[in-house]
Amino acid sequence: MPDIDLEGLQDFADAGDRDVPPYFAGRNEILDDIGNAATRCWNAWKNGQGKTPGATRVIHGAPGAGKSSLLMHLERTWAGPGGGAPAMLRLGDPADFMNGRALAERLANLLRPGTGASLRTEISRSWHLQGSVTGVGGRLGRASRTGIPDDPINAVLAHFPGETWTSPVMIAVDEFQAAAGDKASPHAMVLRKLHTQDYAAPIMVLLAGLSDTIETAERLGVSRRAVRAEHSLGALSDDDVRDLVVRWGLHYGLAESKPWEATMLELAEAGSYWPTHVHNSLAAFAEEIVRVAGDMGRVDMARAAIGAHERRQEYYEARMSAEMKRSKLLLGAVMADFADGLDEGEVVNLVNRHADPASDDVRWHLPEGMGSGDYYRHILHRGVIQEEGMRVRTPIPSFRRWIIENCTAATRAGAEAESGLSVLPDPCRPSSPFDD
Repeated sequence: MPDIDLEGLQDFADAGDRDVPPYFAGRNEILDDIGNAATRCWNAWKNGQGKTPGATRVIHGAPGAGKSSLLMHLERTWAGPGGGAPAMLRLGDPADFMNGRALAERLANLLRPGTGASLRTEISRSWHLQGSVTGVGGRLGRASRTGIPDDPINAVLAHFPGETWTSPVMIAVDEFQAAAGDKASPHAMVLRKLHTQDYAAPIMVLLAGLSDTIETAERLGVSRRAVRAEHSLGALSDDDVRDLVVRWGLHYGLAESKPWEATMLELAEAGSYWPTHVHNSLAAFAEEIVRVAGDMGRVDMARAAIGAHERRQEYYEARMSAEMKRSKLLLGAVMADFADGLDEGEVVNLVNRHADPASDDVRWHLPEGMGSGDYYRHILHRGVIQEEGMRVRTPIPSFRRWIIENCTAATRAGAEAESGLSVLPDPCRPSSPFDD
């Protein structure tokens, strides 16, 4: 039995939930689909078929669903180009994709480490010179005249032709819902060429972000995606959580099949098996192990449970935008009446039914400048609800319960009578750290 890794546990507790996880569990169907798409891209290229149009993959979900962890896991698993195994260029922000020179530099470094800086300098000089030539500058457009290439991918291919590549490359863009621009933007044109695989190289794109990521992709002109090329991330299964908890413990030198595992599973259930809640429960447990210097006989599991509960509360509060706080009674009433399986129009109808612009209490008003449809898009973006095809659901049931318990305090008697909801004695504080 190895010694407990106290330094690693402290790092895990301090790192937050956006660092690469020590062990990745679940999402096997999604991982297989993305890997198979990269393999088909590579095989088509090697066999002279050239491209597999529409192969772009999109993964979306509420904050904390594990999108970034999935990308980091793929990046780590694939390691780098060579021998046909996929290589990933992971961009943590759409600004990294929209900056043509930076994109060219990073792609060049992925293909040939150490070549990016010189290529970026050459690209900047080339586009600057072309922009100063009469006629050429007009054809390139204003973006190019300022030194940002219209097509950084082709600039890289001019130096590293696709025929020399040893594996397919997937450009993964995280937080893609924040991408700016429209169909005429230079980066939108590059994105569409990646989507239709119009480059002379085995290269494809993976877009990750919140639930409005698909809308952003369509705004930039990415349409006609392949069937089942979109993946909505939800909660983990209980088997996945069990696997994660056990493997996490082994990674840090903890004994398997111990009582602490049962407590972690209870905490995971309290948080609706939501990936961030599972992570934060483990982080709270890690803090407790470090506090007692690894003496497992002194670990206070109730203290760890309280820490996990506090982290869940912080997550819920962080999801509440200024608009949601200001309209908290409207939000609470909508979520009290919400049921998984409604369509978008039915949810908008709920907003219309409960919004009361004539009320003296502004908490029943729609936020300033928002219509009911805008409010729907807003709570979708904040992770309160999530679209899956034609239907809408609550991706984090514990978050819905928290909203109902904390955003209906002024009308709790009426809400209880109408909906049959049970009310905790203290609406702002659940009675147990195992019950959110």
